[in-house]
Amino acid sequence: MIKKYTCQNGVRVILEEIPTVRSVSMGIWIGTGSRHENESNNGISHFLEHMFFKGTELRDSREIAEAFDSIGGHVNAFTSKEYT
Repeated sequence: MIKKYTCQNGVRVILEEIPTVRSVSMGIWIGTGSRHENESNNGISHFLEHMFFKGTELRDSREIAEAFDSIGGHVNAFTSKEYT
């Protein structure tokens, strides 16, 4: 069964429970990609995608990757014409 919610700020949340699976998958799609770029900001969506994994003030990129690895997680991203 799939459940859909829309938060007051417009963020849409879609949930699907699969009883035979003992893991969690999460995705965040941002409605912007190369189609929304122009000559002055060409490539910005792809650039920002990579920046999300560069670290924070509290953790560098390696610490973030190791935190996911330590619980069997996998982190990845993509940029398309429509979404990042």
